[in-house]
Amino acid sequence: MSAPLSVTARTEYLGVGHRVAAATAVALLAVGVIALVILRAVGVDSALVVGVVAGAIAGSVAVAAIGRQLSRGAVILTVDDEWIYLGNEDVTIEEIAVRRLRSVVPGGAVATSTSSMRGSSARRLTVKGCGYLQLEVARLDTAPGADEVVDRWQVAVMGSDPAAQEVAARLVALVPRRRVVETPAAATGPRMARVADAGTDEAAQRLWEAATRMHDAVMSEYAPYELDTDLALRSPTVTDVTRPAVQRFQESMDAAEALRTDRFPDDRDYADRYQRSVFVLREAWHRCLTDSAD
Repeated sequence: MSAPLSVTARTEYLGVGHRVAAATAVALLAVGVIALVILRAVGVDSALVVGVVAGAIAGSVAVAAIGRQLSRGAVILTVDDEWIYLGNEDVTIEEIAVRRLRSVVPGGAVATSTSSMRGSSARRLTVKGCGYLQLEVARLDTAPGADEVVDRWQVAVMGSDPAAQEVAARLVALVPRRRVVETPAAATGPRMARVADAGTDEAAQRLWEAATRMHDAVMSEYAPYELDTDLALRSPTVTDVTRPAVQRFQESMDAAEALRTDRFPDDRDYADRYQRSVFVLREAWHRCLTDSAD
């Protein structure tokens, strides 16, 4: 029996060169219009006016044409039964064994900027205006007996792209399946202390980090309902936005995602708002599951 074929999601985006070309083309066109008004107002010879305006317009068209010829950047996400390949096509592609995959979380909002995808942002493969998948991958260099350390990747995908949908579904299937209904993230237990009440900045950061893990746990449990067709069919009320519980969950998911940052924010009040939004999200998820089970 042959091995399953790999599937690749490719998300293209415009680079700096495209933006510069577009801005230059618009500027030249504006110059042409302004020159037409001014030169005619001061009585310059018509032939000269036509030449200046035509030159500006021709330059605008030429620059725009050059911009269209520039190659676009692309974020690549490929998966098969053993390996995950992801990265920026023009920078580097990482190869990750499937056994290291710990969670897959669909983004609750679109990215507000395009990452440089280099250096400290090498694992943040986001594209402005595009959604993304969040993957947690175990590091290879974790010391024996130590707590496992994971790296978080954000990978741009087009939600309407069938290939991206297939990649997401495969990734979810490759993560050890959680017992979503029996062990929800909002299971009873003591709520952690508030960031606002922390005695030191270090303690506040630890509480914020715990909130990000809680956030990821809820989203990991929700992901199968979005990406696994069979599970969605067996539990349609979890994604039925006509139900009040689901509406509250969707609203709280958007709110938490909007407040989340890649690093601990300098403003502790902001970090506390994020933590409280995660508490609300967790409770909303628990109520969503409870109501859908009725």
